[in-house]
Amino acid sequence: MCQEALCRRCFATQQLMEQHPPVLRHENKRLVYEIACPPGSRHEGELEYTRWGALPLPILVDPRAAAERRWPPTGSTR
Repeated sequence: MCQEALCRRCFATQQLMEQHPPVLRHENKRLVYEIACPPGSRHEGELEYTRWGALPLPILVDPRAAAERRWPPTGSTR
């Protein structure tokens, strides 16, 4: 089943960090951020956001087959 994205946006990470710096109230999260992104850090690349619509649910589900399903599928290159 092929599905179209409802919304797709791409953000330049440096510009995103400058315009919307993180507000971290949790002490541990703030510490991790300070270690990972010390003052003067440059952020390269892009962050892509995609919103997808809901897929219809199947009428019936085989619980045994669902329990054996793995993601990514065996042999996948993901």
